[in-house]
Amino acid sequence: MNIHDFVLSARLEGVVRADEMAAALADAVFRQADVEPAAAAPLIGALQGSVRHALELGGPLEVAFRATAGALEVSVARQGAELWRASHPIP
Repeated sequence: MNIHDFVLSARLEGVVRADEMAAALADAVFRQADVEPAAAAPLIGALQGSVRHALELGGPLEVAFRATAGALEVSVARQGAELWRASHPIP
Protein backbone atom coordinates (compact mmCIF):
# COMPACT_ATOMS: atom_id res chain seq x y z
CA MET A 1 0.00 0.00 0.00
CA ASN A 2 1.32 3.41 -0.90
CA ILE A 3 0.46 5.69 1.98
CA HIS A 4 0.45 9.46 1.54
CA ASP A 5 2.04 11.83 4.00
CA PHE A 6 -0.19 12.47 6.98
CA VAL A 7 -0.17 13.68 10.56
CA LEU A 8 -2.52 12.41 13.22
CA SER A 9 -2.28 13.63 16.79
CA ALA A 10 -4.34 13.14 19.90
CA ARG A 11 -4.25 15.25 23.04
CA LEU A 12 -4.86 13.03 26.05
CA GLU A 13 -5.92 14.68 29.27
CA GLY A 14 -7.98 13.10 32.02
CA VAL A 15 -8.36 9.90 29.99
CA VAL A 16 -8.66 6.69 31.98
CA ARG A 17 -6.21 4.10 30.64
CA ALA A 18 -4.69 6.56 28.16
CA ASP A 19 -1.88 4.10 27.52
CA GLU A 20 -4.39 1.54 26.24
CA MET A 21 -6.11 4.16 24.12
CA ALA A 22 -2.78 5.21 22.59
CA ALA A 23 -1.92 1.55 21.90
CA ALA A 24 -5.25 0.95 20.16
CA LEU A 25 -4.78 4.06 18.06
CA ALA A 26 -1.23 3.02 17.16
CA ASP A 27 -2.42 -0.46 16.21
CA ALA A 28 -4.98 1.03 13.83
CA VAL A 29 -2.44 3.40 12.27
CA PHE A 30 0.16 0.66 11.82
CA ARG A 31 -2.42 -1.68 10.25
CA GLN A 32 -3.50 1.09 7.86
CA ALA A 33 0.16 1.54 6.89
CA ASP A 34 0.52 -2.24 6.27
CA VAL A 35 3.03 -2.75 9.09
CA GLU A 36 3.00 -6.37 10.22
CA PRO A 37 1.64 -6.86 13.76
CA ALA A 38 4.87 -8.57 14.89
CA ALA A 39 6.89 -5.56 13.73
CA ALA A 40 4.48 -3.05 15.29
CA ALA A 41 4.20 -4.79 18.67
CA PRO A 42 7.53 -3.58 20.16
CA LEU A 43 6.81 0.00 19.10
CA ILE A 44 3.30 -0.15 20.53
CA GLY A 45 4.68 -1.52 23.81
CA ALA A 46 7.27 1.28 23.97
CA LEU A 47 4.55 3.83 23.19
CA GLN A 48 2.43 2.52 26.08
CA GLY A 49 5.38 2.81 28.45
CA SER A 50 6.09 6.36 27.29
CA VAL A 51 2.47 7.38 27.75
CA ARG A 52 2.44 5.89 31.28
CA HIS A 53 5.63 7.82 32.09
CA ALA A 54 4.18 11.07 30.71
CA LEU A 55 1.02 10.57 32.78
CA GLU A 56 3.12 10.14 35.93
CA LEU A 57 4.66 13.56 35.23
CA GLY A 58 1.17 15.07 35.14
CA GLY A 59 -0.62 17.37 32.76
CA PRO A 60 -1.92 16.76 29.25
CA LEU A 61 0.10 14.86 26.70
CA GLU A 62 0.09 14.52 22.95
CA VAL A 63 0.58 11.35 20.93
CA ALA A 64 1.41 12.03 17.29
CA PHE A 65 1.81 9.87 14.19
CA ARG A 66 3.59 11.24 11.10
CA ALA A 67 4.00 9.38 7.84
CA THR A 68 6.56 10.84 5.45
CA ALA A 69 8.99 9.51 2.86
CA GLY A 70 8.57 5.82 3.65
CA ALA A 71 8.62 6.05 7.44
CA LEU A 72 6.01 6.25 10.15
CA GLU A 73 7.09 8.27 13.20
CA VAL A 74 5.36 8.06 16.55
CA SER A 75 6.01 10.53 19.35
CA VAL A 76 4.85 11.44 22.83
CA ALA A 77 5.11 15.01 24.11
CA ARG A 78 4.11 16.71 27.33
CA GLN A 79 3.64 20.46 27.57
CA GLY A 80 5.34 20.91 24.21
CA ALA A 81 8.46 18.92 25.14
CA GLU A 82 9.03 15.68 23.27
CA LEU A 83 9.56 12.76 25.65
CA TRP A 84 9.82 9.88 23.18
CA ARG A 85 10.02 9.28 19.44
CA ALA A 86 10.35 6.16 17.32
CA SER A 87 10.24 5.47 13.61
CA HIS A 88 9.38 2.44 11.49
CA PRO A 89 9.79 2.01 7.72
CA ILE A 90 6.59 1.66 5.74
CA PRO A 91 6.11 0.31 2.24
